Amino acid sequence: MTVPWQSISFYALTGNSGITFKEKLVKETIVEALKEIREQNPPNRILLVADNYGFHHAYLTQ
Repeated sequence: MTVPWQSISFYALTGNSGITFKEKLVKETIVEALKEIREQNPPNRILLVADNYGFHHAYLTQ
């Protein structure tokens, strides 16, 4: 079974892990996902490891 959505996951060592599904993965949806991660983990420091995909380096996501 395939679905037309892409997933963005966040795995927390402490705090709240999460997964979100988006139709398209573009810089704007990455920013939305980062905001969701921050809202779910407000007091915690977040170490984010991103691969070399283009939208991870976009100015908007910095």
